[in-house]
Amino acid sequence: MLLEAQNDSLPAPPSFNTDTLTNAECYNRGLNFYQAEEFLQAGLCLDSCLMLDSSFVEARYLKALSLEKQGDLKGAMAEFERIKAERPGFEDIDKRLNTYYITTYLSKKWYYMLAMLFVVILFMVVVARFVPHRKW
Repeated sequence: MLLEAQNDSLPAPPSFNTDTLTNAECYNRGLNFYQAEEFLQAGLCLDSCLMLDSSFVEARYLKALSLEKQGDLKGAMAEFERIKAERPGFEDIDKRLNTYYITTYLSKKWYYMLAMLFVVILFMVVVARFVPHRKW
């Protein structure tokens, strides 16, 4: 019963046949879904577009942005890495990748951040306690 309720809440995939659409039409549908903030459907349309033409970099870029908006940073990173390898020239890819690396690293290693915060606070307490303060 619970599984049926969860399946009913999933969005339906876009209803179109990729055999009759060009990659530009699939891209435009994906772009429309992305602008309407329907990122899952945008990703499905863009996947169809990339099946028709895997070298369509703009579609791959928009797919990466859709994956980012869905919270799939690893998938977005993979798409951005592929764009970077195939055709460099998108300026913000390096910036996004660096942000993703930091985010995914910290989400896996949150205890390191907690330990670093503890060390900084301990250092501040030691400095405040033992370093003499000047009176002006």
